[in-house]
Amino acid sequence: SSKQNTTLMNVSWNINNKKFSGNNISYCFNQAGTRTIQANIKDQNSCTNSFITQVLVYPQPIADFSYTPTQPIESLDEVIFTNTSKNAEKFEWNISIINQTSQEKNTSVLFENTGTYVVALTAQNEKQCLDTAIKSIYVLPDFTIFVPNIFTPNGDNLNETFKPIVRGQKEYRFQIFNRWGQKIFETTDTNQGWDGTFKGEECKSDVYVWKITVVSAKEEKVLNGTVALER
Repeated sequence: SSKQNTTLMNVSWNINNKKFSGNNISYCFNQAGTRTIQANIKDQNSCTNSFITQVLVYPQPIADFSYTPTQPIESLDEVIFTNTSKNAEKFEWNISIINQTSQEKNTSVLFENTGTYVVALTAQNEKQCLDTAIKSIYVLPDFTIFVPNIFTPNGDNLNETFKPIVRGQKEYRFQIFNRWGQKIFETTDTNQGWDGTFKGEECKSDVYVWKITVVSAKEEKVLNGTVALER
């Protein structure tokens, strides 16, 4: 037959049970594995032919990671980052602020300062396809202290004890003094608060002086203040 009779007039495609038409098409496979492509050809004389080919689709890398502890303290807790990526063989870690990088599968960091750090893990498969997981981690200060300025030990089960909230300490001492400088309470247990008594007797409504000594991974601090006892 002549060249005109063999000129292609129509091509139809069957990919993943989906129909397409046109001499040139593009298709994005969303699942890995061997996929079949069938092309059906018809010329202007209604002569038909077909061919079948297979395409090997490689799995896309999926980047992800976890870390522990989830609330690290500066200069104290080394953060362990565990790579949980899939379908990947090469990795790169990037950590903001400190500009730390690593090509190891897993990594660890001792953050020396409090703040929010952005951690990015890029995973790459054998076909150089990339995926990136990004997470923020907040590093707590080496210690923080919150001290209320009033408490009411009157038996209503509300605000019955005077107890500072302390976090990140290595050593701790909490003392209470009356207005004459007499020590009426002391503890090294951060879970123990003052119940407003001294030697089993209720202390009167008044202003009392407190002193807190805290030692962290970096330094020692001595804090002083007053609290109002109201019955």
